[in-house]
Amino acid sequence: SMEEAVGIKEEDTEETSPPDPILVTPSVVLAKLGLLLKSGKTLLRYSRTGDEGGWGLNGKLADRWCSFSVEVDGACRFEDESAFVTGSAQVWANLELEKLEMLIHEASQLPLTTAPQPGAHRSRDCRRAVFNFHRAEYVKRKRARLRQRQ
Repeated sequence: SMEEAVGIKEEDTEETSPPDPILVTPSVVLAKLGLLLKSGKTLLRYSRTGDEGGWGLNGKLADRWCSFSVEVDGACRFEDESAFVTGSAQVWANLELEKLEMLIHEASQLPLTTAPQPGAHRSRDCRRAVFNFHRAEYVKRKRARLRQRQ
């Protein structure tokens, strides 16, 4: 079965707090997001529903979990071993906004979940969240195949 094949060990939730945010220019975060989209593994996009709004994605880059998120005001956060944050999109240059649009288009091809996703500082939770998503998708596909046979 899928569970046996993946063999994930359930660990306790980590008690790690997010790194202190470092305010950077949008180009810093955009470069990091671009690299994650190009070279990242197990990428999973999520959208936050309700009042929170915004969206983001998690994935692994060179064996380190990374998380990217966009708030409702367009402020972006990229977390690897540090947390880089930008000001709201109202203060971005046009070129930066265009670059973000391109990266959003690239990210729109990724699998999407509405389940809340942890930040990169909670690496075990990141791994578990991605695993749970793919396990659920696997079950859905299996059920669809069985229905087709009836």
